[in-house]
Amino acid sequence: MADSTIITTENHVESSDSNGETHSGSITSVSNTSAVMIASLKAPEILEEYGPNLKLLDCNSQVAELLTIIRDKNTTRSDFKFYADRLIRLVIEESLNQLPYSDCRVETPTGANYDGLKYQAGNCGVSIIRSGEAMEQGLRDCCRSIRIGKILVESDADTHEARVVYARFPDDIASRQVLLMYPIMSTGNTVLQVSKGNNI
Repeated sequence: MADSTIITTENHVESSDSNGETHSGSITSVSNTSAVMIASLKAPEILEEYGPNLKLLDCNSQVAELLTIIRDKNTTRSDFKFYADRLIRLVIEESLNQLPYSDCRVETPTGANYDGLKYQAGNCGVSIIRSGEAMEQGLRDCCRSIRIGKILVESDADTHEARVVYARFPDDIASRQVLLMYPIMSTGNTVLQVSKGNNI
């Protein structure tokens, strides 16, 4: 497969700098692909440790409010789903910025030429069952006709290692750019297993 981008909503960690200040954010141990995650602060130590492929979504006032609502124990189920979907949409839209594009020229209704951009053909999504499926609608809302595959990963009861038990991909996935959807990443082991075992 040509390349892949991991989409996740949050993986909270904390680190302290030399001044004793605590920084928190969303990071992953995956290094061979791009990853887009939410961060409350762009700590230089975090970015240096995980490399240039980690894209941190700024925790502005809007994102901070969304995180506050979905973490509130008094939030109703319907509100949780609504605001979680908004948060997912922000992460997916930033992930789309990691896809390759090319220059193009179009003609406007007034007859003028407009020099713009268009995504290169051959993008698809892959959701890690079951949590990754929560991100599928957000991707479809942004990319109306995008193809989406699925993969199920379970931990072995004895070795605790992740293993793939089900996978369904587009036939030509090896030539596509892949958006891998997994919103609850912690160590990154599941994503690493998916990437290694399926050449994503």
